[in-house]
Amino acid sequence: MLLLDASSQCLGLSVSDVPNIVGSFAAVVGVCFSAWSFWKSVQLSRLQTSAGIIQSLKQQYEGESCKESRRRLALMLEAPSTGDSTEDPGLATTDYEVLEIFEQLGYLVNSRTIDKGMAWSTFSWDVIRYDHAIRKGVRGDELKMARAKSGQDTLYCDFESLASQLTAFGVHKSPRGKRDPVWSEILDFLRTEQKVK
Repeated sequence: MLLLDASSQCLGLSVSDVPNIVGSFAAVVGVCFSAWSFWKSVQLSRLQTSAGIIQSLKQQYEGESCKESRRRLALMLEAPSTGDSTEDPGLATTDYEVLEIFEQLGYLVNSRTIDKGMAWSTFSWDVIRYDHAIRKGVRGDELKMARAKSGQDTLYCDFESLASQLTAFGVHKSPRGKRDPVWSEILDFLRTEQKVK
């Protein structure tokens, strides 16, 4: 008690102030814990929402109409362009559900509605390979040509951004394993996509 009296007098406090200080400290700790708990519950809710959206997009991607879209897109990307826009419409005039799914996924990642890590672990392999086939394939930069044909500078811009972000995320996850897929790997991917069941 003598020690408490001596230190209280140094701080200009009386013994009767100690319960008030302890109570105030406990209140601050309680508020901090409540804020932390709220923040963690928001994060958990975001991850659960993200997982649900990813699962829904994955089901669409594995659906029959999207598989048909994947087969058509892979076939188109493997073949050199004929230059005849009626025979070979490219990306500008043909609807590819697979690209619409990737565009939606890109928007959701860009808006931080879904977790980038979940998008990466579920879709990065296909997104990155489609991106390379579209922008660096035998047809040239199909995306650039589609934008010019359609007059839409932002055509599939969220897909393009998604591919870039997932590539960067992959480098962050495994810097030593980073390399762009070579054309033979892209061809193998496209041929597999043509046979998807």
